[in-house]
Amino acid sequence: MFESMRRVFVESVEKTWHTLASHGEAGEQPWDEEPNLYKKDIMMCASQLRDGVDVDVKVQAIRKMGHLAYTGGTDVAKFTGSYLETLSVILKDDTSPPSLKTQVVKSLSEICRAHRDNCQRAESLALTPDLARLIQANESEPRLVRWCCYALVVLCSSGMSYLRTLMEWSDGDSGSFKEILEELENESWKGWPRNYAAVLRDFLGHVTVDLNVKK
Repeated sequence: MFESMRRVFVESVEKTWHTLASHGEAGEQPWDEEPNLYKKDIMMCASQLRDGVDVDVKVQAIRKMGHLAYTGGTDVAKFTGSYLETLSVILKDDTSPPSLKTQVVKSLSEICRAHRDNCQRAESLALTPDLARLIQANESEPRLVRWCCYALVVLCSSGMSYLRTLMEWSDGDSGSFKEILEELENESWKGWPRNYAAVLRDFLGHVTVDLNVKK
């Protein structure tokens, strides 16, 4: 199955490259000299994230970046991680529509999954508390909220420091974040492999116990 996904994306990369290459001479674009087709396509997609580009085009570009990072191997994932700051700006922008933020979060989870360097980069961009704030502020957007829960699980699974960051932030939030997670845990997660709100609550509970023991 994984090889099938990889083959589909290689074909997609080649199609995108030939389409964009047909609009200009060789050497005119920064990706022209990139020999890795995955990286070439990621650079092309990133060029679609500038201001003034249609939201649907950005959504498709960010979706492809996430998929390529996930299927292209460790080196490609690390390369995609260099664009996390750009994705972070979109995520923090109050004018970004929910559909765009949702795709950013989905791709963020693909870029960071099982990749310590990218998780560290995400942490340096304060994405852990940013994702928690999105859960708080977007209860009317169930897809965005659930993907934020999943992305937090991805980050927190990579090391205790991310869990501690989330715990410290939630402790300073008068408990409302934990209450929201409890409400989300009781909602339907049909179609998801796990109830990631419940997973987050378990994570936070374990950190609390760990901190109390160390005291």
